[in-house]
Amino acid sequence: MVYDIFSGSAPAMPKPGKGTEIIRLYTSQVSPEMREAITPMPFSAFASHLQGVKVMYCNNRFLELHGQINHFIGSSGVGKDQLDKIVESICRSFRTHDEIEMQKISAWQAKPKKEREKSTRPSVAIYFPPSDTTKPAFIQNAMACEEDEGHAQYFNQPEVEMLDGLCGGRKASGQMLINIHDVKRVGALRATADGVTGNPVMRANINISSTEEAAREYYKRDIRTGKTGRVSFAYKPRGERKGKIPREGAYDETFQTRLDEYLERLDKARGCFVIKPLNKIADQLAMEMAQVGDLTDDDTLFDLSHRCILAAWKKGATLWLLNNRVWTRSIGEFVVWFCYFDLWSKMRVLGDMFKPRTTTEDVMKSGPQNMLLCLGDSFTQAELEALRARMDKPLSGTKHQLNVWVYRGFITHDAETGLYTKTDKFIRHK
Repeated sequence: MVYDIFSGSAPAMPKPGKGTEIIRLYTSQVSPEMREAITPMPFSAFASHLQGVKVMYCNNRFLELHGQINHFIGSSGVGKDQLDKIVESICRSFRTHDEIEMQKISAWQAKPKKEREKSTRPSVAIYFPPSDTTKPAFIQNAMACEEDEGHAQYFNQPEVEMLDGLCGGRKASGQMLINIHDVKRVGALRATADGVTGNPVMRANINISSTEEAAREYYKRDIRTGKTGRVSFAYKPRGERKGKIPREGAYDETFQTRLDEYLERLDKARGCFVIKPLNKIADQLAMEMAQVGDLTDDDTLFDLSHRCILAAWKKGATLWLLNNRVWTRSIGEFVVWFCYFDLWSKMRVLGDMFKPRTTTEDVMKSGPQNMLLCLGDSFTQAELEALRARMDKPLSGTKHQLNVWVYRGFITHDAETGLYTKTDKFIRHK
């Protein structure tokens, strides 16, 4: 494993290099302490510039890169609002387009009532709808965007609870977020005064911001469902109390001109692509996430890791397009980091809720743990059984876990002494 997600410290972000200059650019104006947490977030806005682009995933299916849902989590006043200026820079052309579209509606509404009744309300496609958009308006706009060459909607939600209005309530939000992430049709027809309309493809990308407490409250009933897994987390822990006001840079014309060069690459991209180095990394991440699951013997963590891989893959494909369809080692390094940072963030925010609280709260309070790290360099089966008992895991799984660790090359077994010993491979990569 490249990163230790069981540590209290976030996986260290790689330095932007050849092929990831765009990351250096959009974080250049962010205060230094916020750059790591903000780095994954703008990809929702970047992806909204794509139309008619599909990339082959490891399962040989061509996927659109929409459905990127990122949640920025941090305490009040930590600096989450620094993301807004980046988003506005990326979506500047959307604002111009939407203003023209809204003028069409205003002109129609200004007509006398009788004249309006005889005419058809103009169909408008809003690219950057307001954060308080309701579900009916969301679906109606999705239909207009589908007619507009399949353009995506981009939403910036300053509070996680606002997803309820967009998705039609807390109970309905799970299926709606799944449809958005998987770029599926909404799954129901709309009945209007003019008859029954179609069910559009949900091409949307969403950025969410909230405190840790709000995030825990929102996801607490959905940790084991596809809803939580499909939202990519970026967590900024509360730091030390410092008497310094964070400094931001200026998103001036020079910055915007440089950024527009990258956005033009996305706006012009069309076609179906296969990025073999990206899929190779996704396959490697799948193996590493299985190892994480084996070390913790935690199915919830393993299930969440599946979506972390896909979310990181989508970001990697977007980076590849931003780099003019040229693959570099630096892109690959960031794909790996995106995956681990997402999973680490989920563990830090939700880890203690992966399983019900038990009397062993001291073990469970920080979520799943690397069980092999909790044991000595050499240990017996009985010691692992005792550890599993403290973690409220069934003793019947002890032998299977030992066999998996041996198969993974994490430990060796001495039949004469009955001792299990950690290997150099595990010690190097723990």
